Amino acid sequence: GVNTGRYVLSRQALNSNYVWVEVNGKPLIAEVDYKLDNDRQTVRLAQRLTETDNVVITSIECISRALLNSTIPE
Repeated sequence: GVNTGRYVLSRQALNSNYVWVEVNGKPLIAEVDYKLDNDRQTVRLAQRLTETDNVVITSIECISRALLNSTIPE
């Protein structure tokens, strides 16, 4: 949260490429402005936050290559 700069995602992310973080509408840079912990579920921000900062964290799930190569019937 605001005091720690630590946020726990609802699920594990594959890696930091699948997590996007914005503070006050400004996109942050993975592995520079924030890091994904080894548990792949905890995001740690490098900067200190204030009570008025707005943090948005988005994560996406990885789609299986098998799914990408399959044909979807009509």
